[in-house]
Amino acid sequence: MDQHDDCQRHIWTKKTVDQLVATPCETIQLCSSQGSIQTINKELLCYFSKYYRAALNGRFAEAHQQLFNVDLSGQQLRVFTAWIYTGQLELLKWNREDRLMLYVFADFAEILALRRQIMTEEGRMERYKEVGLAITHLPDNSPYRRRIVDHYARHWKTADDRYDGWHPKDDAIYRGFWYQVWDVQAQEGWFKQPKCPCCRNPCNYHEHVNEEEWEATCGQLARSKKPEEKFFLRSDH
Repeated sequence: MDQHDDCQRHIWTKKTVDQLVATPCETIQLCSSQGSIQTINKELLCYFSKYYRAALNGRFAEAHQQLFNVDLSGQQLRVFTAWIYTGQLELLKWNREDRLMLYVFADFAEILALRRQIMTEEGRMERYKEVGLAITHLPDNSPYRRRIVDHYARHWKTADDRYDGWHPKDDAIYRGFWYQVWDVQAQEGWFKQPKCPCCRNPCNYHEHVNEEEWEATCGQLARSKKPEEKFFLRSDH
């Protein structure tokens, strides 16, 4: 498989999915934390997930395993299963925790296409509960965490707290988060930009390695814009 074909794993396309499901294939069962089970085409799961590709196609015991436990609720697992077949995230705007935990799962299972689709959604601000979950479940360099900081730095207002019923219990976690927010504001002179990074281009948070990889993936999509230079993962682009 050449590099261009491999890049296609990084975005969901109907053409690719139709080709994969058209061929008879084994299935894998995923079991949620609540005990509900979803059955998924093995080739489809392995195509998008580097983690399951290694587990199911390797020489380890997992290669013969038919059932995998996942750290998702029944609802979240149903949304994931629907997404892998249809490319649609069946979530409402206020399903913030479900969206975040699906991203956490995609980070664990190395499903870049799902992470990118979640980061493409616009106009949302995570409440404090989701901020805390992101901090405790995702690495410091996670694009999801970076977007939360960027969004708060440019859009948060004191009045927003009136609508947030969650009261942080671990001040140390949130203190570090606010230091990051204030640092971004200080660097930009404490003013709101009309075209901030968190709103003007989702590809800034899509983990594109370089311009070539962007062109082979999101660059093929209508209305997609190339990430700003600082958002590429490598400098040798």
